[in-house]
Amino acid sequence: MAADKQFERTRMAHNTLLLYVRMLLVTLVSLYTSRIVLRELGVDNYGIYSAVGGFVTSFTLLSGSLSTAISRFLTYALGQRVSMQRLSQIFSTALFVQLLLGGVILLVGESFGVWFVGHKLVIPPERLTAAYWVLHCSLAAFVVGLIGIPYQALIIAHEKMSAFAYISVLEVVLKLVIAYALVVGHADRLKLYATLMLLVSVGVRLLYVIYCRRRWPDCRVRWTWDASLMKQIGAFAGWNSFENGSYILSTSGMNVMINTFFGVVVGAARGIALQVEYAVMGFVQNFMTALNPQITKSHAAEEHTYTQQLVFSGAKYAYFLMLLVALPLILECRYVLQLWLGEFPAEAVLFVQCTLGVALLTVLSQTLVTLIFATGKIRNSQLIIGSLGLVAFAFTGWLFAHGAPTAVCYAVYGGVALLQLIIRLSILHRLVQLPVGGFVREVLCRVVVVTLLALLLPLGLQHLLPTTTAASWLVMVGALFSTSVVALYVGMNGRERQTLVQLFGKIFRRQEVARQPKC
Repeated sequence: MAADKQFERTRMAHNTLLLYVRMLLVTLVSLYTSRIVLRELGVDNYGIYSAVGGFVTSFTLLSGSLSTAISRFLTYALGQRVSMQRLSQIFSTALFVQLLLGGVILLVGESFGVWFVGHKLVIPPERLTAAYWVLHCSLAAFVVGLIGIPYQALIIAHEKMSAFAYISVLEVVLKLVIAYALVVGHADRLKLYATLMLLVSVGVRLLYVIYCRRRWPDCRVRWTWDASLMKQIGAFAGWNSFENGSYILSTSGMNVMINTFFGVVVGAARGIALQVEYAVMGFVQNFMTALNPQITKSHAAEEHTYTQQLVFSGAKYAYFLMLLVALPLILECRYVLQLWLGEFPAEAVLFVQCTLGVALLTVLSQTLVTLIFATGKIRNSQLIIGSLGLVAFAFTGWLFAHGAPTAVCYAVYGGVALLQLIIRLSILHRLVQLPVGGFVREVLCRVVVVTLLALLLPLGLQHLLPTTTAASWLVMVGALFSTSVVALYVGMNGRERQTLVQLFGKIFRRQEVARQPKC
């Protein structure tokens, strides 16, 4: 049993590293590709593509919730070690649900969407035909992506992150090829871009299908479904959609509210802050993608002690990863924004700092959310958490209407994040007897101490050094160093520290062996 757990931990660390390499490559290539696409399409065509594509991506509220539900049910089934026939039945039911949703989205998109593009979006008359073409291609690509979700969920549930990473990198490379095609192509660039993006979507999803069929030949689509399972998946996705809708309101809705009360410039500062948050959260999400299947599987196998260890350790690791990136940005925010953007709204500095502060609170709940999802009993959690988000949004609007400053929204959502953490702990204590006191001691107390100690060195450097470029870099390097050392020796207990050293030692030894020539 101990050997099995050690293997699982090693696999998790290896998968995390793979996902980080994937993220780095995808981010670098995507940034370069976006620049070429914007230049070749031109501002008008790019704006049309973004507007029409934005209408299509509004359906992600439903598709994202279903994706989470499918991933949970497949992973839970693997943790229970169900028969391949039962796993195939779950997979087939999930695929049928996605096909049904895809049909509904196509029907709505090709009816209401055509009217919306033609009558509500501001598009030059001579480009309306191209805009309709973008709509058709975007809808088709979106539906193809929906059908591919069960296959991606199957790969992640089996923790085959190498395949997931390689296919993701291939996808972004193909998008780079599309950018080159725009440079050399002579057709209508907007139509060409939409068509090639559709072809890439189809090709990538076919790769997922081929991989799954070859890797797990017994897990094939069976044209049968379980009505009870469909009801469970639908209920799970429905309650998750409510909480996701609340989250969208707190991000996109808050953007609209800030624009309404404070104008375009302050709204732009808010947009910059959200971009920074999404980038930093990517570091945590890669780790959670590797960790989530193990939490779900261990709960399904009723290995409660191991599940608790994963939840506690995972919450700390996620926070430390977030702090490692967020702390240098918070301390040297003005310099980083100037280096990145050149000119930026004055409010952006405070917005970025507050956004990262709230994100650090939010990330402590990540493993708790995974465990609640693993139980399948999410109604109360999502109803309470989603309702809190709606109340926070309305309360923030009331404060703005009575003259409160823009930063008050971060104070409200920081308080909500802390309250949500307490609520999730209370729910898990009732559902699986998760020890709240243990979480406070092992996670909350340690992350508070680590944060305070990690601040000492960079704050001291800021106080002693003059305001120069070299000093800013020294402060950021000092923040990275102090966070790493304090997290390792204060944030982790002896068992976690020893396990972490052993894990990465094994991974690097494995890479060294792989590089050695074979006789």
